[in-house]
Amino acid sequence: MPERAPLRIAFTNIPRRLWAGGHNYQRNLFEALNRHAPGSVTPVLFAGTADDAEEIAALAGIPGVEVVRSQVFDHAPTGLARATDLARAIAFGQDGPAVAEFRLRKIDMVFESARFFGWRLPFPAVAWFPDFQHRLLPQLFSRSAYWRRDLGFRVQIASGRHIMLSSASALGDLKRFYPGVSNGVSVVRFATEPPARLLTTNPFDVIAGYGLPPRYFYLPNQFWRHKNHRLVVDALDLLKRRGWTSSSRPREARWTSASPVVLKR
Repeated sequence: MPERAPLRIAFTNIPRRLWAGGHNYQRNLFEALNRHAPGSVTPVLFAGTADDAEEIAALAGIPGVEVVRSQVFDHAPTGLARATDLARAIAFGQDGPAVAEFRLRKIDMVFESARFFGWRLPFPAVAWFPDFQHRLLPQLFSRSAYWRRDLGFRVQIASGRHIMLSSASALGDLKRFYPGVSNGVSVVRFATEPPARLLTTNPFDVIAGYGLPPRYFYLPNQFWRHKNHRLVVDALDLLKRRGWTSSSRPREARWTSASPVVLKR
């Protein structure tokens, strides 16, 4: 009996500069597929022409991952999806340029992350809803960002996508904010798997490289308002201002409104 060909699944690249958590989630997913299902799935990563070459090379280095670069998958300046792509997918039923790329690369299934490819998409699709922050923390979103996100979720639900969530909490939110959903739903929790080079790095070399004191406090996430760094800083202040060092990527979308408040503390 002939051996079954790997399932070719289309993924769109998530640049670290736009969403570090999503980038890491996707990278870990590729690593897990290679480790636990080698030869059964081929992730085909569709990246924009301006996406960071070093990041793409790292993802391409994961066994089994194929990379396609195309301007069809260029990102909006402030987000993953372009408004014109969403409008085309809704008005015409499919994002024609993206579908053409999928057909050219013989894709079997599409993984949608912050981009809707149309209610007439000629491929089975899984839609990833990582969280529902726009409903839980609407004050952190502009009116247009709120409705663009909510509309995206609603059209994916209405199009019969299988929905992938990242936590049991998100599953509860899905049922709360979109009652009556009959789509198939799977919860695939966040997982971390540090790159092998990090596991062999000498910690003292890292401490010396960053000029850290012998005792320091490490908070490994970005300055996003919803992470409430101020609470952590206030807690450290209760330790009689013994000093602390913070390492972060200050280019995240909501950095400008959050970081000044924290850095003044």
